[in-house]
Amino acid sequence: FKILSSELLDQYRKALNESPLEKLDKMKKYDMPVDYFQFYKSVSSVYSSRIEGEDIEFDSFFKHKFMGVQFKPDYTRKTDDLNAAYDFIDENEINLTNVRKPH
Repeated sequence: FKILSSELLDQYRKALNESPLEKLDKMKKYDMPVDYFQFYKSVSSVYSSRIEGEDIEFDSFFKHKFMGVQFKPDYTRKTDDLNAAYDFIDENEINLTNVRKPH
């Protein structure tokens, strides 16, 4: 491991017309087609389903969930159910009545 020298730092600063942070702020903002929280819930749903013995691939579930690709209902049903349970948990207060509903 070697610490970088600051020998060229002043030259670098002088060469910059604009700070990197200012440049990032000016960049066009893009709408992200995927809600990252939904994406990671889908990842969790797939791998939890796989732990439970389901034969589903993340790529297939991603296409099903976010791109509307249709598969045989039995292929995605249990993972869809698990994903719906995760959504239910996010949208409802945690209490005994609500904990029983997804089960």
